[in-house]
Amino acid sequence: PRLYLRSDDDERTLMSGMILLEGMYGSLMKDHEAHYKAEEVGDGDRIGVPVIAVHTADRDKDILAPNSLACPRLVELEMEAIGSPGYQEKFVRSEEAVVMKNLSREQFGGLGRMQDADEAVDCVMTTVCEDKTLPYALDEEQSGDDQDILDKYGQNLFQRFVDFNVGRVAYVYNYKGGAFSKLSTNPLWNDILAGLLVHTNADEYEMRRAWPDLRPKSKFALYSAHDTTIMSLLASLGPNVYGGDWPPYASMVNIELYDIEWTANADVDIRDLYPTNIGFRLLYNGQPITDHISGCSKGEEICDIDLLVLHVYPFANVTEWADQCKLQNPIGIGGGTNDDILDHTKGHHAGSGGSKVVLILMGGLLCAVCGAFVTFLYMSKFVVSGQKQHPHHPIPFSNDEHSLELTKTQMNDSVGPDGKIYGLPAQQEGRDII
Repeated sequence: PRLYLRSDDDERTLMSGMILLEGMYGSLMKDHEAHYKAEEVGDGDRIGVPVIAVHTADRDKDILAPNSLACPRLVELEMEAIGSPGYQEKFVRSEEAVVMKNLSREQFGGLGRMQDADEAVDCVMTTVCEDKTLPYALDEEQSGDDQDILDKYGQNLFQRFVDFNVGRVAYVYNYKGGAFSKLSTNPLWNDILAGLLVHTNADEYEMRRAWPDLRPKSKFALYSAHDTTIMSLLASLGPNVYGGDWPPYASMVNIELYDIEWTANADVDIRDLYPTNIGFRLLYNGQPITDHISGCSKGEEICDIDLLVLHVYPFANVTEWADQCKLQNPIGIGGGTNDDILDHTKGHHAGSGGSKVVLILMGGLLCAVCGAFVTFLYMSKFVVSGQKQHPHHPIPFSNDEHSLELTKTQMNDSVGPDGKIYGLPAQQEGRDII
């Protein structure tokens, strides 16, 4: 199997994944359709049409973005961060916080409006991108010369409003070494590593004992998810990786794998940096950030895969996730009840916001408001010579017309006897739904 597609059950993320794959493989799929002599039968039904399997899950149980419905402990971690002295000083008691409270009370219809940071950012950014009307005070084209607005709230109000609310979310994601982000991405990193580890030289039997969710090798994996997926995924890798920004539309994260081959005169010091001979490169919106991960050499775009695994493994054990997600304070936070905490999740489960981005661990076109993609690509071969230089040249996909062909499965009876299924089959544990 060469292809793995994972999406949550939101229409926008499913469509984003379809659009990306259509752009990458549309012509190849059409060639295969002609090769297998697809034909129409019955009321527009067709047989022999190539099908890409989509792995998904029930929306309220999915883990592609922080989801407090699936992991209630996330609410406690969020409330702990919000109650911390640092958060209170910056986002509750500061002069800017007072300005933002006054803005909500006087311009947005009361203190209860626009108080959820996720919703505030989603609301104003989708309004701008869809060319709709902003609240008067935030629309600088209308209120930029209004002295009353300037006197009350100051200049550059729109950008300050966005920065203030982005900072609130980022603070939670980075608080205490990214505890919120590490817990929320536990099953996602487990799934990503399940596709990465099979490309290493580790003993397969021992690896499967420690990592039962290993998938068959795939050249390409695509995760269609959300902006908060990008934020939490990067924040889980450390504060040097996630700088606290909100992923702009069309954002992507790339993880590329390299099979490293050494020439006879390769520098020993360089070889020591890659003990597994498998390297990875991490990019965010096209910019290499591999060296931001603790342990990776500064200035180098490629790092040994072992360092990524060692960093992620402690919080990517999905077998312990259910226990880790249990509420540790059942009485609630601040005197509230357990139901109070769970009620708080209604506005904070995955996908509650409006704007969604795309996360992609290989790179490609991402759709604006809707989705986020995470993909990874197994790249071969990367040759290192004796000089201390690294030619970072991704190897293109094979042009072989059968490069995507997989063994037909019984996932979809409507495909027909001559059809082809592309993509990995459903996981046996039943966590994925085709």
